Amino acid sequence: MGITGLLPFLEQATRNCNISEFRGATVAIDTYCWLHKGATACADILARGEETDIYVNFCMKYVNMLLKYDIKPILVFDGNRLPAKEITEKRRRESRKNAKVRAAELLRLECRRNNVDCIVAPYESDAELAYLNLKGIADVVITEDSDLVLFGCTAVFFKMDVNGNGRLVEKEKLPLCMNMKPDQYTFDKFRYMCILSGCDYLDSLSGVGLKKALKFVSLTAETDPLKFLEKVPRYLNLKNRSVTEEYKDNFMVADATFRHQIVYDPITRKLTYLTDPGISGTRPEYCRNAGKIFDENLAYQVALGNVDPSTHEKYDDWSPTKHWKNNLHSIWSNVYVKKISRKAKKELDKLEILEIERQKEKELNEYNIKRKLNAEAQSSEFESQLSIYYHKNSTNQLTHSVQEIVSDIKEENKDLIDKNSFDNKKSTSNEKSDGTKEVSPVLNKNKFIPTETTEKNVIVKSKYFHTKSEDVDEKPSAEVLTPGNGKIDEFEYENLNFKKRKVESEEPDEYSNSFTNNSPEVKLEEDILDERSSFLSQQPIKPAKKPKLTRCRSVGLPLKSGKKQLTLQVFFGNAKKS
Repeated sequence: MGITGLLPFLEQATRNCNISEFRGATVAIDTYCWLHKGATACADILARGEETDIYVNFCMKYVNMLLKYDIKPILVFDGNRLPAKEITEKRRRESRKNAKVRAAELLRLECRRNNVDCIVAPYESDAELAYLNLKGIADVVITEDSDLVLFGCTAVFFKMDVNGNGRLVEKEKLPLCMNMKPDQYTFDKFRYMCILSGCDYLDSLSGVGLKKALKFVSLTAETDPLKFLEKVPRYLNLKNRSVTEEYKDNFMVADATFRHQIVYDPITRKLTYLTDPGISGTRPEYCRNAGKIFDENLAYQVALGNVDPSTHEKYDDWSPTKHWKNNLHSIWSNVYVKKISRKAKKELDKLEILEIERQKEKELNEYNIKRKLNAEAQSSEFESQLSIYYHKNSTNQLTHSVQEIVSDIKEENKDLIDKNSFDNKKSTSNEKSDGTKEVSPVLNKNKFIPTETTEKNVIVKSKYFHTKSEDVDEKPSAEVLTPGNGKIDEFEYENLNFKKRKVESEEPDEYSNSFTNNSPEVKLEEDILDERSSFLSQQPIKPAKKPKLTRCRSVGLPLKSGKKQLTLQVFFGNAKKS
């Protein structure tokens, strides 16, 4: 079974592994490999034709081990034989047909009782296993057949024991086995190499194994098998050998069987190709050994194990919808939910966390950008408003400055403007329409308004003396008689005395010389002088009497007995005499 020497060849792509690494995952199992091991354990009993369930218990031991690790198993059984294996199967068909069918039937019954999924492939289980893996339904494939690597499985678990230990081959590491650079390697080259070395669908050329096949694939750059197969004898120094057209045709059929075999999709419940030959451009005649698509209902019953895949004879009527309810992780559920492994969950959690962090960072960047744009917009708006304000302010300031300049010029040239005889719009006199002189309201106001003042400078009490308020001679109010109303305050009195002395000195006033004798200002000054002269003719004002100081205690001296308290005047008088 499989390709001779392939597993040792894949040593660089293989590592030791325990199935517990795939906790929570789904695995697809090549069931006949387990049945073969179980039958070997009870070969003597089977040889005698006795009934036994040892091989069933052997398989269930592996199933229970997977369930213990929280791994969901899917048991895949072989279906009808392919025409490509017709000759190979003839030699051993009759001897094992009945035993094989019976063993598979018993194992399926036991799996149904334990809610374990089983599926019967329409043809070979290898293609069905690869389809479940490539579609993501199964994360790992467990088998003993090395041919399964050629179907394109991403992870294949070989030689698993009861404890879950085995060897894991990973598809991504296959370039290491072929000593090719990643840009030179293709999976098609790997498949061509394996077919040249010999497989279940085609015998190898005489003298060509994996090493020579690898050498040839590494030397040629041709990708079309019909062209590079002719170069095999020349590249490998195979003298007196040639590649016939029949070998080329069988090579293309074997390649198409690996790529486009008919499989059953349990999710859509339809027959389909492993890969669509129309997309890859494979000719239909090369797919003659890949199987045929038949009725969907019949394919469904075959997949459930109710109908014999070869004779289509019905021997059971089991339905998952009747017996398995609310089993969402079953491939036969109407709403299938794939079970995710813990490793995948961690990766998904990391990706989710990274996505959340990226989203937060994106939102933060958007917020910062939005905030920056708003700040720039507000700043630009403020600057525009400020410029408008400065423009208006400068205009108003300019207007005010012009008005002030005009008013200053008018104020400086007021005399010239008043004397301008050519300016008929403005009158140069202060006469009313009836000919009388107009006097300013300020001049008509009575300057000498009597006011009552309180003398605040009279000392009536201190720490040296005290007196009654009535003993103090009241100072006459700083109000005197005037020609107008008979009173004038002290400040005005001093002002008039100053002006009297100024008039008596007969010093000419510079201000008065700047006007003509006929101007109203001069006349007004003459009136004021007349009032002053009439005031000065009156009697001068007498100053207020000083207050009489009463007796007080001696300053700094103790009082002697029998003596009277000295007054302040006597104290200071005695001090002077002494």
